[in-house]
Amino acid sequence: MDLSRMKTILEELNTQAGPPHILIANTIFGKVFSYMEKQIKVALFPMNDEEYKIASAELEAANKGHFKMRTAFIETFAGTG
Repeated sequence: MDLSRMKTILEELNTQAGPPHILIANTIFGKVFSYMEKQIKVALFPMNDEEYKIASAELEAANKGHFKMRTAFIETFAGTG
């Protein structure tokens, strides 16, 4: 995924004039934590203790730089990357 290209596209959209706009993205449902991917239950039920442990561990790993793609995505859209 080219995050800088996506950022450019979003910035270039003229939302003040012209027809309505739509951006279609081919995404993976639940692509936040490993246990959530493609699982509809994450939208319907709260995390259980085991899922909380997994999410916490993955967040800790992300803070150490292990999930560079997610970090790059956040930095790109926060304007810090």
